[in-house]
Amino acid sequence: MKMSYNHPLCVFCEQHSETVREEHVMPECFGANPHTLPSGLVCDRCNQYFGNKIEKPIAERPYFLQQRFANRIEGKKGKIAPVTTLHLPSCVPCELIAHADGSVSIGARAERDELRLVQSIRTQSSGMLVAVADPQPPMALLGRLLGKIGIETLASCWRGVAEFDATQKLPEGLQPLRRHVRFGASPEVWPVHIRRLYPANQLFPTVDGTPEQVIHEWDLAYVEGGFLLIVVCILGVEYVLDMTNPSTEVYEEWLKRHGGVSPLYSQVGRFEL
Repeated sequence: MKMSYNHPLCVFCEQHSETVREEHVMPECFGANPHTLPSGLVCDRCNQYFGNKIEKPIAERPYFLQQRFANRIEGKKGKIAPVTTLHLPSCVPCELIAHADGSVSIGARAERDELRLVQSIRTQSSGMLVAVADPQPPMALLGRLLGKIGIETLASCWRGVAEFDATQKLPEGLQPLRRHVRFGASPEVWPVHIRRLYPANQLFPTVDGTPEQVIHEWDLAYVEGGFLLIVVCILGVEYVLDMTNPSTEVYEEWLKRHGGVSPLYSQVGRFEL
């Protein structure tokens, strides 16, 4: 079968491929959002790859899964992913399930253990639930996720610029990141700078004065010397990746020069066409 070359190049695999599915810049597992890419920037094959190999595995790791559960963040199907725990003293693997009314229920992961769990709860005067501690996100996957968000944000900004539209290929300085994000090319881990900016449950005033929790926010930042950063904040934690250089040194120096203020809240380095 001959492939039609009427379709534009995908910015990740650089192959001609039709785009049918919507590609969300920020994965839907971090809350439903309207930030989708214009058709033709990311092919369906790459879209599916990112969902299965990067977004799903990182969202299911305890580091992010527990944050999503604690803040009642619904996924793409409108459901809150359950959290796996261990009930003591019964030693039954359980799931905590959040409901729409705000309540939480507990159940054995395996049906065969349900009776043992119920009997333990009924007969024991006390008990506890133990969850897996995961203080750090999976760094290799996180770097690739941030790189994907950065490239898609940049491509969306460049859409309509004649030089980019002609080929939809990224400049040479971003090719190492493209290959790392899509194909897992070296380095094994693209370093990410991580720090907390504000509590996950902090409320911010909206235009109409109603307080609201910020689930996620992100932007590009240009740094002197030709460096480009993608800055992402999820539930108050800032993740920054240097798209042009696999190191956190450039951002660390930027923070020193600008008093520790995040590029998300500074006009310095604001990315503009």
